[in-house]
Amino acid sequence: MLRRLYEDRAFIEFMEVVKHCKSLPVIEELLPTALADREEMYFMFLGMVTISGYRLVEQGGVFFCKANGCTVMCPICGGELFMRSLRSRTLIDTDGKKIILMIRRLICGQCRRLHHELPDIVVPYKRHSAETIEAIIGGGEVAEEKRTVRRIAAWWQMVEVYFLNIMKSLGEKYRLPRVRKPAFRELVRAAVNSGNWIFAGKLCTRSASESWRWA
Repeated sequence: MLRRLYEDRAFIEFMEVVKHCKSLPVIEELLPTALADREEMYFMFLGMVTISGYRLVEQGGVFFCKANGCTVMCPICGGELFMRSLRSRTLIDTDGKKIILMIRRLICGQCRRLHHELPDIVVPYKRHSAETIEAIIGGGEVAEEKRTVRRIAAWWQMVEVYFLNIMKSLGEKYRLPRVRKPAFRELVRAAVNSGNWIFAGKLCTRSASESWRWA
């Protein structure tokens, strides 16, 4: 089904419009002309979940991500996730070397939404590893160009308060104790698995003065 959709001329033209259009009403107006079946279009927008319990198994120069035990639930509806297929993901490690990960593509048994299962060494939509980004935002030395360091630091400055407030909201909802400031990977995992990860062109933060205050 996915191959047929990608080869559909109307769908390709529609996606070109979406790239340059940030208005949801306009997209909704154009959508029926791109695909008659709105449910098929829904499956093209993949979600994601992040896991911390896993191991990486190397086979032929490719690293397979093997989850330890059960995975997280669907961030959309809370349904159980089942493996559907695998896909490759390129990641730049702390030495500047590109590695290939094979990650699982999961499908929700309830809402049928597809999700990529990401190990927490991967930050969604970032080429560099979580360890590299942690070093940059912590002021450490990394083997990257200065413009790359500046770009990642600027991204973090823009989203940090947003991530902290997600953690604050989750803590209030589940009555979690605030014993320390959460680590970078914990903030990323909370944003992804709660369905609150931000995409290009979508960012809403509270004032820094309203962010989580630590004991």
